[in-house]
Amino acid sequence: ETKNKLEYIQKSLVLRLRGKILPVVMISTLLGIKENEEKKILRILVLKTATRTFGLAVDVIYDEEEILVKPIP
Repeated sequence: ETKNKLEYIQKSLVLRLRGKILPVVMISTLLGIKENEEKKILRILVLKTATRTFGLAVDVIYDEEEILVKPIP
């Protein structure tokens, strides 16, 4: 049984997901704001670019949508 879980590897937050290790970035860090201490349960958005897959840790998800961005010919 493979479990998805957050852990620290060499002081970096990572998510084990389907046998892969993804780096996780806190949205509060990106936005330069204080973390919400009251919210202990994080939601992890798994984002994929052309070259990387990573997790973005957020407090709340209000909606979800999958999009595909195609290059302009």
